[in-house]
Amino acid sequence: MMVTVLSAWVYMAGAQLCFWLPLKRRPDFVRRAALCFAADLVLAALVMAGVNRCGLSVLGFVAASAGFMVWSAVATRLCTPLNTSGSVYCAVWVLLVAETAHELWLILVWVAQHRLHWTFLPGCQPVTLVLYYLLLRYTAARTMPQEGIYRIGPRQLVSGLLLSAIFVVQSVMLLFQRGEDVNAALVVSAVLTQLYCLTLLYLQTELFKKSAMKKEMDMLNLLYERQRRQYLVARKNVQLINKRCHDLKVQIADLRRLAPSAAEAQLREAEAAAAAYDTAADTGNEVLDVVLTEKTLLCQADGICLHSVADGACVRFLEAGDLYTLFSNVLDVCIQQAKTVPEPERRMIDLAVVHRQGFAVISAAVPTQIAAPKEDYPLKVIHRIVENHNGVLTCECAGGFYTVKILFPG
Repeated sequence: MMVTVLSAWVYMAGAQLCFWLPLKRRPDFVRRAALCFAADLVLAALVMAGVNRCGLSVLGFVAASAGFMVWSAVATRLCTPLNTSGSVYCAVWVLLVAETAHELWLILVWVAQHRLHWTFLPGCQPVTLVLYYLLLRYTAARTMPQEGIYRIGPRQLVSGLLLSAIFVVQSVMLLFQRGEDVNAALVVSAVLTQLYCLTLLYLQTELFKKSAMKKEMDMLNLLYERQRRQYLVARKNVQLINKRCHDLKVQIADLRRLAPSAAEAQLREAEAAAAAYDTAADTGNEVLDVVLTEKTLLCQADGICLHSVADGACVRFLEAGDLYTLFSNVLDVCIQQAKTVPEPERRMIDLAVVHRQGFAVISAAVPTQIAAPKEDYPLKVIHRIVENHNGVLTCECAGGFYTVKILFPG
């Protein structure tokens, strides 16, 4: 009895661990997983006690499989940040993998004993189980998640549950195939159907994942092209603002000369208003000047101070659309982070664009410890541009600053 309980527990816990490790994990994951594994042991003991008392039946097997899947979904939710649909989908995989491991072992033992007349050593089962789970851990279980989570929609979840039901039906067919009178054709067809269910489940996961990635890429392309077109509009707007500010300063100077007795306070106020919008940057790169001028005006409206030391010559290798999109998104990320700073006097952005040791270095820092989510579209657009030009992007919180740093080979 105890050996059977421990064996069932190893199959359950091993399958759960196989699919949990590639996922993101909740804080204190080890303690949570240990408690879930303890509950697995209790569940295995209860199931085996029921089998010993009432015998093995089709209804009992189906109920036990459903109960194990429900508990696996709950345990997955407790140990990982997956939502309900992701946890259920992970539980489907755990159930199917655990049952497949057990059935393959039984078939292996049956073939060895009744066909080849071999006798397995006691340690063969743990070894084969570990090898099987390691193979899954570093193949299917590692490649299926996206950034450490499962993004499962209703159609994919329903399809996964349907395939698991077909799988369990085949398991019921195999359940009563024991001893010398095994129907080999029935066993082979049932096992092949189960393997087909697993293959189909994996393929649908990859297809849905690729479909989601395509949608995301299409949205990135749309955003990217829109920002490239926005550069022309921003350039005209900045030129217009600079021209109007220059004209306003000339008119104020003429007014002072023609009417020395005019109210000095009002003239100074007008000069200050013109100076606030006369923020044209001069980096030696027209595109970078447009971005900095545009974002400086935006920062002023939000009470953020933008300090920049930029050598526009070191980023001339970037095409105008890429350059505008890159710096526009870098500064957008920093502006959003600066808005999270509670003290108004600390809302500032330090931007540096320099050539250092053969690299073009772009660094933007904000005095906050709150990191921008990696799922934000501006960061994804930045990553795409950097990747296309063989650069390196790092975003980190250190020393009280959130820093976006980009290195391009010079």
